Amino acid sequence: MAKGEKIGVLAIQDYRFISTLLNIINTSPKARECNIVAEWVKLSELRAGFGQPYRVILDWASHKMPFYRTALKQTLLHRTYVINNPYWLEMIENRFLGYALAKRWNMPVPRAVFLPQQQPNGEFQPQDFRNLKYPLDWKAITEWVGFPARLRPVHRNSALTDQYVSSVDELLHAYHQTGSEPVMLEAWLDYDQYVRSYTIGKNWVINIKYLPHQHQYVPDHQHLSDKLGLEIETTSLTISQLLGYDINMIEYGLKAGQLYIVDMLNPIPDIQPEIITPFYFSELVERIALMCVDYVFKPPHNHQLPNWVKHLFL
Repeated sequence: MAKGEKIGVLAIQDYRFISTLLNIINTSPKARECNIVAEWVKLSELRAGFGQPYRVILDWASHKMPFYRTALKQTLLHRTYVINNPYWLEMIENRFLGYALAKRWNMPVPRAVFLPQQQPNGEFQPQDFRNLKYPLDWKAITEWVGFPARLRPVHRNSALTDQYVSSVDELLHAYHQTGSEPVMLEAWLDYDQYVRSYTIGKNWVINIKYLPHQHQYVPDHQHLSDKLGLEIETTSLTISQLLGYDINMIEYGLKAGQLYIVDMLNPIPDIQPEIITPFYFSELVERIALMCVDYVFKPPHNHQLPNWVKHLFL
């Protein structure tokens, strides 16, 4: 049995989620019995070939700090388990690729088109784009996607916001404001109902009613039928297992009885009591704390590739 091990947390701000998580782990009977300590990760310069003194690290920051991402990748080469694995996070780095994988797995997603950057980074001459068909066939694009639609950044951390468009003119105007940001055009179905599904440890899930216009989570345990709730749970766990994510949040939209995946890549989701309500906050933090302690004793294999990789070779 593991004794004297450390669990590290990497975060930019002292979120209530982080401080609560550290307290729950450090006061848990299992951690105290085995002298397991949870603390903030402290990093300095990196030396090739050296890891970090942690059995498990929860990463809530490396998406904003490249230095942290490199540190985590190196420590994975030793005996530390990182939640979530930084290698897998970068392999599927945007919403469009998430949709592409969902389609490959026969999961329902809205029609979407990934567009060339409106202003590519760097200095280019017209002849440098010989591989790109130009001008884009906006008529064919919009006929396939349909209106209304939304133009949205493919990266979650983008400064751009979703732009809703109802005509080619509105689309072109919005597209020309995107600069060098990668964007995609997605059919907007004006969903009747939204659900955000949190998965923890690839084996636990909770479905939460979500009101997107109010940015509000609603404690409502009757918002889904048993059949639909089970379908969402099964789909969410399948997605997170295929991606190799220990923590993920999948957003669904329901339209005329049909379930659609709206967003499936949220490895650092909202976990703040003022956002997800104190009820769901407590459930999620308790579950994440339990996962971290369990992984000290029996971590999944770091070297195990996520299941989606096999589709690259079919």
